[in-house]
Amino acid sequence: MFRFRLQQVLNLRRQHEEKKQFELAQAQRVLQQEEDRLTFFVKRHDRCQRELLDRQKDGMSPAEVDIYTTYLGFIKEKIKWQREAVETAVKHVEEKKEELLTARKDRKTLDQLRTKRHQAFLTDSKRKEMKQLDEVALGRFQERKRERRG
Repeated sequence: MFRFRLQQVLNLRRQHEEKKQFELAQAQRVLQQEEDRLTFFVKRHDRCQRELLDRQKDGMSPAEVDIYTTYLGFIKEKIKWQREAVETAVKHVEEKKEELLTARKDRKTLDQLRTKRHQAFLTDSKRKEMKQLDEVALGRFQERKRERRG
């Protein structure tokens, strides 16, 4: 029966790889949320700007223009901060991808070693089985030979 001495290490590497896959998925969800927020703020800015232009055509008081301008400035800042949050999230996703690739490479290395050792075990088992069969056949041959003499 084949027994891989490093099976526990291989199991740990598989668990580590699964953990890294989960962390990457989490980082990708965070990135998606950050991108969604950025899209929300950009759309809000565009809508507010269009609204300001439309209302200016109809005539607005300077106080209303000031309110819109202040709000647009606030939204521009939010967009700037959100772009930085998206960049940070992108970097985090890239880090998690690298960690996953490293974990996968480590696991595959042990998987390949296990496969090679299993193949060697099978080859050795077949060789031993053939040797036993040869010995049995040789023993029968010698027994028949003795029976014919005697």
